[in-house]
Amino acid sequence: MGYITRQEEMVLIAIYRLKGDASLVSIRRYLNDNTENHWRMSSVYILLDRLQKAGYLEYSIGDPTPVRGGRAKKFYNLSAEGLKALLKVQQVNNLLWNGLPDLKTAL
Repeated sequence: MGYITRQEEMVLIAIYRLKGDASLVSIRRYLNDNTENHWRMSSVYILLDRLQKAGYLEYSIGDPTPVRGGRAKKFYNLSAEGLKALLKVQQVNNLLWNGLPDLKTAL
């Protein structure tokens, strides 16, 4: 298993934090609210598709709603492989950051 990209990491973290309520719209909202970037719907969709094809995501289909014109929402969850990939990134980040002084003092 190789490393995931930073954007893939952020999407996986969003899905993990949203715990069962991770639809395309809620993932995008979470990313917009918690990063300094504006995430386009298409960008998030492409990342979700890539992560799903890599085996890092599973999904379920919700009930159709009148608000969505009778269409159902797709809800994402991390697969076991997705959780392992996120854990691997967390461990590497912890190792790399360990022992570094607070960077705010360098400004």
